[in-house]
Amino acid sequence: MGSSTPWVIATQVFKPGSGQGRPCYELARLVASTGCTAYLVGNQIADDLRQMPGVKVVLHSRPRGSTVIGDLFLDRKTRQTVRLLSLDKKKSPIVAMGGGTAIGSVNWVHYLHSAWFPGYRPWWTLHGIKHRLNNRYQVSRECRALRSADLIIANSHHTRDEIIRHIGVDSSKVHVVYYGSDESETEPITPLDRQQARITLQLKPDLPVVSFVAGLGTDHRKGFDTLIQAWAIRRERLGQDPGIILAAGPGNLPYWQQKIRASGLDNSIRLLGYRNDVANLLAASDLLVSPTRYEPYGLNVHEALCRGIPAIVTRATGVGERYPSELQGWLLENPDDPIELESAISKIVDYPSSGALYRVPLERFAMELKSRSWRDMAEDIVNIWTSQQKRAEL
Repeated sequence: MGSSTPWVIATQVFKPGSGQGRPCYELARLVASTGCTAYLVGNQIADDLRQMPGVKVVLHSRPRGSTVIGDLFLDRKTRQTVRLLSLDKKKSPIVAMGGGTAIGSVNWVHYLHSAWFPGYRPWWTLHGIKHRLNNRYQVSRECRALRSADLIIANSHHTRDEIIRHIGVDSSKVHVVYYGSDESETEPITPLDRQQARITLQLKPDLPVVSFVAGLGTDHRKGFDTLIQAWAIRRERLGQDPGIILAAGPGNLPYWQQKIRASGLDNSIRLLGYRNDVANLLAASDLLVSPTRYEPYGLNVHEALCRGIPAIVTRATGVGERYPSELQGWLLENPDDPIELESAISKIVDYPSSGALYRVPLERFAMELKSRSWRDMAEDIVNIWTSQQKRAEL
């Protein structure tokens, strides 16, 4: 990869702390560090990235945080940049994300709208109708963008299979590139870390603590409703305090608080909203739970595992496909089944001796995940693009 080959990378966010923004941030860093000029078309770009030699920032508007309007501005700015640089789509790495823009020669799929039709509750409200229509609109843009791309990067085999099935593209142009890790952010949690985290969060030292780190939208995609039902079953089974759930994530908190209150679980489920101290929440937790109905990958689960925290997740996810045979019991077959979820939770938090059974395979799995860095991920994408260009020249 030489400095004469500019890259254009188009997405809303380039910064750590974002599920899609972090991988894009890392790809941009690698491209700029290898002598190429990286043109970043985005709305939020990390300050350290802006200051890197070789990074050219092309900002676009995103009124009121609107995804639909933001993507329209993103598409226009990307096309303007490609025209200004006189780039040939067939020979230039123009990286798009899903349906953001159809001009990309490379499309990196972090989320496939065609694979998940959100069931907003209640659907007949203005909010529900708006988001259902938005999903159909995003599916249309996504299909057009993916079918026009020469190369597609999927974040898991699960996502790759869904792209092929729902979009109908040739399987030969869809490649899997797993996300990476930052070793400095995934240090194992020590007993002292746990003690201090529980003091900060005002939790009893021996209290069972389950964390849920995800968006709390009313589409129910993340399965928080299943977790509430499972926690109610747990309380009834134990006949006493079941422990506490720490639920961190943005969304419609009043909607979920009403459901928690209706289940009589006000004292054992805390809605924390968006948090920038997720590492502290994980340190206080015995377990992370993600009964998601659709998840292309699952960086929340990935991070928990890297830090030595057991994590229950739906089998049909990107991170779920990486679980070793010894930890298959942590994979949910049916994210709609609270009985299955409650059983999986109890096997981890109610039987301290079970820790001896999973400690070694969890440590081994964590080391495997951490052995792959974000730079490794970015290099894989660059190498796939380079290899395709060499084959095209033959």
